[in-house]
Parts: sequence; structure tokens; C-alpha cells
Amino acid sequence: MLILAFVSASYRIRQQEEREVVRQRYHNVQDVLGGLLTNDIAVLISTAEFIGAQRQLQVTMHNRDIDALLAASAPIFDRISERLQITHFYYHDVLGQTLLRVYRPEETGARTVPRVTLQHAINSGRPEAGLEIGSFGTFAQRMVFPWRVDGELLGYIELGIDIKPVLAKLKEITQIEVVIAIDKQQINRDRWLRSQLLHGPQVSWDFMPDKVISEATVALPRVMAARIFNSGRYGNLDEKLEINGRLYRAALLPITDAGQQSIGDLLMLSDISGEKLAFRHFLIQVITFSLVLSAALFLFAFRILGRVGRQLVAGETLLRQESDILAETNQRLQIEIVEREHAE
Repeated sequence: MLILAFVSASYRIRQQEEREVVRQRYHNVQDVLGGLLTNDIAVLISTAEFIGAQRQLQVTMHNRDIDALLAASAPIFDRISERLQITHFYYHDVLGQTLLRVYRPEETGARTVPRVTLQHAINSGRPEAGLEIGSFGTFAQRMVFPWRVDGELLGYIELGIDIKPVLAKLKEITQIEVVIAIDKQQINRDRWLRSQLLHGPQVSWDFMPDKVISEATVALPRVMAARIFNSGRYGNLDEKLEINGRLYRAALLPITDAGQQSIGDLLMLSDISGEKLAFRHFLIQVITFSLVLSAALFLFAFRILGRVGRQLVAGETLLRQESDILAETNQRLQIEIVEREHAE
């Protein structure tokens, strides 16, 4: 009973410690993610300043020579894409209309999703940045830079970094798995499917009824994903999830874009398999030690009780012998008394 009580108490304490450790991990993830996104904004702004300072680009933008603008910008995009992982590059006119989509020039004429960051930059006259979903369903950190030359506003340079490399860095730093699910109403299905063809299939559009997996560092089973993302429960989920033989604790957070509009959910998964195994080894050691100690105490008690038992048996035998001797002596005395009476 004592061992069971100790194991039960240890388990409850371990569960509380595990929840606290996981909660702290999730706070660290949010801090690290915020730091990574802030660093990306600084990279995007400095890159836009470099692009805007190129005389050739200034002239072609001023003349609205889109072919020349693309020819001069494409090599720049190749370099910044390779070195800085910048995945999006646009030019907009002074009214915010898209003139050129450098990273996908063939899609320049397609209608783009209204950008909150672009509208903020137009209104403020300053660089504006934030997380937004593109018309192809790509979730990216975007920055819009007002392009001025000698006080004249030529237009706006928009750069973006896809969230995928950010999540890869986040996982490398925190060891936390992340899954992003976007509301389907935020995405054009046909463009999303075309994007999947370009970048390779990720998760089927029909994987869940109302959301689509945008990015993930770990593959969720379909039933589990639907249950979690459709639950509407936010914060630490008080359950353990088994995925590919690993054990995780989960937390679900809502995602808002630069306009503070809810666009989906962020699932964070903390691998507790190591902690679970360590606790199991601890319990095995405790139980083994307790059993060995109990066996030693039992053997010690057995020896002591055996010795006492033998002493009692020896004492009883001695008493019986003395009793027999006393009885025999009494019998002889009785005989002598009778013989003396007859002699008298």
C-alpha cells in the first residue's frame, strides 16, 4: 500500500510538472516566433531599400516599362531568394495596383487578395509588415515599402518570406512541431490546387471540411486533425496525442493576420516521449528498490522470528524436561512416604 501511495503521488506530481514545462515551452515558442518574424521584417526592409536604390529599376519603374523592370528584377530575385529565402516580390503603382509579380510574372494580371499591409503603407507612408495569406493560399510574412526617389512616390515594393522556412527555424530552435490550418473561406481553391502542383502535394483539400493544412512540420492523422481543429478549444489541450509512435502534448492558438482578422489555427506539439520514458524508468527503479528493500526486510524479519521461534521451542523443551523431572521426583517422594508409613 505504501508503494502504491508513493507511485500515485509521484504520478500526480509528474503530471503537474509536465504541464508546467509544456506551458513554458509554448511561451518560449511564441517569443522565438515573434523574434524570427521581427528579424524577417528587418531583412525585408533592408532588401527593399537596396532594390529601391538601384538606378536602373528607378528609371524603368518611372517609365512603367514592365518588361525592362522584370528583366532587371529577375536576377535580383534569384539572389535574394537563394540567400535570404525571400519568396514573394511585387511592384505596385501609387494607387496600390499590382504592376508586376516578379516571382510569378505570368500571374501578374491575376487579381490579388487585398493586402492589409499594402493599404496600411498607402495610408501611413511608411513600411508596413504583417502575416497575410496570398491568393494562392500561401501564408507569408509580407512587407510593403513606399518607393520614393527625390521625394517622388514611384510606387510600392512588396517582399515576402514564406512561413515554411520560419517554421523550420522554429522547430530547430525549440524542438516544437507546428501545424497551421487555414479557413477554406480565406483561400481560392483552384489557385491553391495549382500551387500544390507547383510545389508538390502537401495535404488534400478534402482532408478536413472547413480548414486546409497550410504548413506542417509533422503529419497528423486525418481523424485527429479534424477533431482538434474543429473543437474550438484554445490553449493547452489536456490530452496526450500519439503520432508516429511519439507522444505529444498539444496547444491550439488562433491565427490573426495583419488586419487582426481570424484566418485559422496554429497547433503546437511538444514531444514528451523522452520525459515519459524517463518517468517510467524512475518508477521501475523505485518499485525495484522497494521490492528489494521489502524482500530484505522480510528475510531479516524471517531470520529474527526464526531465531526467536527456535529459542521458544528450546525453552519449551527445557521446561517440559524439567517438568518431567519434577513429576518423577514427586512420584518417588510419594512412594517413599508410603513405604515409611507401612514400615511404622
